[in-house]
Amino acid sequence: MATAAPQQPSTLIIGAGIAGLACAHQLDRAGLPYTLLDKGRGAGGRTSTRRTDAGPFDHGAPFFHATSAAFHEALSRWQAAGVAGPWGPSTEGPSTEGPSTEGPRYVGLPAMNAITKWDAQRLGAQFGRQVTKLTPAPEGGWIASVADQPDMGADQLVIATPAEQAAILLGEVAPPLARAAATAQSAPCWTVMVAFDSPIDAEEDLRSAASDPTQGNPIGLAVRDSAKPGRPNGERWVLHATPGWSEAHLEETPAQICDALLEAFRPQIGTASKVLHATAHRWRYGLVATPAMLGTSYLIDKAGKIGVCGDWLRGPTVEDGWTSGDALGAALAKSATNQRTH
Repeated sequence: MATAAPQQPSTLIIGAGIAGLACAHQLDRAGLPYTLLDKGRGAGGRTSTRRTDAGPFDHGAPFFHATSAAFHEALSRWQAAGVAGPWGPSTEGPSTEGPSTEGPRYVGLPAMNAITKWDAQRLGAQFGRQVTKLTPAPEGGWIASVADQPDMGADQLVIATPAEQAAILLGEVAPPLARAAATAQSAPCWTVMVAFDSPIDAEEDLRSAASDPTQGNPIGLAVRDSAKPGRPNGERWVLHATPGWSEAHLEETPAQICDALLEAFRPQIGTASKVLHATAHRWRYGLVATPAMLGTSYLIDKAGKIGVCGDWLRGPTVEDGWTSGDALGAALAKSATNQRTH
């Protein structure tokens, strides 16, 4: 009698940002069963886009760089699908991509969240599904409690959330992984999305704090969002506050943040342009200030069958998050293949 092939382990991935999607891609490519959940209303994460009456604003990561061969392969896949492309000349120096990132800039088309939307759709991500608790299942595996919805079961878990959220979920079920997540520190970031009635007099589409001689300027990076390819007409800027200023003003209202950052941007605006739209968004875990730096791109508790990935294990860039998730997904796929052949 022929021996039945072992059933492939089902994986529940919590978090459909760039890391969770990269992990899911590897499992999908290996033909392994998985479920991908995210508490948000839609795709985005660090590559989020806000839709407004004044036009779209990329209020998360304004662009990204690609350095590794593996990430270039992913970039080629996105470019072939028409959801990513280059923007402007190479950059060097401080940005939200890290302290000394350089090389060609890339953006989503026609918005930053186009990349994660495309991946989320083809990988079957489910949004509005917040996992509130993890419990070992009596027969093995895991039960995930989902807010206002039925529980879900899986043989193994992947936690692809910011470090602070990962530490909470893992606290009771995998204390060593929770402690590892607690070693990483995120920094907040206030962003202001502003539209003007006419072009402002700025020679550069990017202005960083390093290029501004004004001491104490709360704006770390100013981005002319409407200059990116594929964007509708208009004059739209996104102002990213520095982490220190964001921390000091974390609990202020969006209106107060708009007033403060617009005042700081006033020398650039001049008097000719009128503000048509301004709104602020607070990213409580906006930037990876101190990665865990454990010498690995991901963590696995083999006994508990829990994997953890995210940019907080590597660094602050979009590529860091993707690399972490891709490496974890490849490791899980390899493990399943080995089980299949033994």
